Amino acid sequence: MRLRLALVIAALIVAAVFVPASAQAVSGPTVGANNLVDLDHGLQFPQNKQNEPAITRDPITGVLVAGANEEISQPLCRGTSTPLTSPCPFKPGAPTSGFYRSTDGGGTWTGGYLPGFASIGRTSGGDPTLDFGPRLCTNGAFSYGCGAVIYYGSLADPFPESGGELGTVSRTHDDGLTWADPVVAAPASNGKFVDHPWIAVDKIAGSPHFGRLYFSWAQFCNNCAGNGNVKIFAVHSDDEGITWSSPLQLSAANNNTPQGFRETGQMTVASDGTVEVFWTENADSPKYPSLQVVTTSKDGGDTYTAPITIAQVIDYPLRGTPFDAVDLFNRVPGMSARVDCFPHPAADPTSNKVYVVWCDFSGGHGTVQAAVSGDGLSWTSLGTVASVSGRNAFFPEPAVAGNGAVA
Repeated sequence: MRLRLALVIAALIVAAVFVPASAQAVSGPTVGANNLVDLDHGLQFPQNKQNEPAITRDPITGVLVAGANEEISQPLCRGTSTPLTSPCPFKPGAPTSGFYRSTDGGGTWTGGYLPGFASIGRTSGGDPTLDFGPRLCTNGAFSYGCGAVIYYGSLADPFPESGGELGTVSRTHDDGLTWADPVVAAPASNGKFVDHPWIAVDKIAGSPHFGRLYFSWAQFCNNCAGNGNVKIFAVHSDDEGITWSSPLQLSAANNNTPQGFRETGQMTVASDGTVEVFWTENADSPKYPSLQVVTTSKDGGDTYTAPITIAQVIDYPLRGTPFDAVDLFNRVPGMSARVDCFPHPAADPTSNKVYVVWCDFSGGHGTVQAAVSGDGLSWTSLGTVASVSGRNAFFPEPAVAGNGAVA
């Protein structure tokens, strides 16, 4: 599927607007034109395919910068006579992390591949995550008076295929016209690899750690039993991602098959500087309920709480499709694409509130559930915020406008 963009992506995905009590009089967002964001211009599959999009906006210039797993460099699919096998293998060494920029509110786009990965002996591996923050001025302080910086988090793949994937951050001071070489934020030791990176910036002036950049990820183990022995880590940077703190493990030391999977979520920073990292614990466990959890830091990412339960979640079925013969992933009934109901947060710039949404398949119908917290520690359920008859919701993403309206 081609990456498609509307000016308020979250409104399209969630298909609902829920407005906080403090902003009941605020009208919801309107959706503009649905414009293609692509580089292929009509090539054949898979070169016309992008996925896992992310987007941010320069608050000073208004330029939109997006990212996606861009497959224009992949070879065309070859024929196959074996059912349910992929005729479209990835080409070793081909880049994946595409970027796109629009100076006219999303009407037209230009872009290319994120550059500079040869400087770290890798090729870009996709999984884009973008955010903006203030520039670091020559006096050593962060300020929007010096401009804005756009950050692009991405995987970096080994080439030739040996060793593990790394997590990197690239940055641009001119909205994607030029990019600095990527810097490794998430290292990987032997037999392990980084996946599902996410970045967030402390972007509200007056916060104790204004301008600090955070990076979270999941570390997988190639050779470990028990669902990859997934662990959640985080680091932070005070110099626009040039140097990083030592990795801090946020989750338990291990998990196994009865405990289920640890499904990576996302992170955000509240207006008061509280850092909140989300994921799903016990995903697909045959023994324990799957839980949406968060760990919270009040000291700029130096320490975090133990995981705090937000809600129980029922994910899409792990089994029961023809693709079970190939792999086992959660799938929406009737679809081949794999999905996961991990939590997606957004911080309210008008308060200390953080909203989090996720899909849920309770009762055999995919809905969007939500919760809110003013401190990252105590959470209040908002119940079902989106439900469309005959349709199943998945991969919701919230956003909070400058007036407090939540989409």
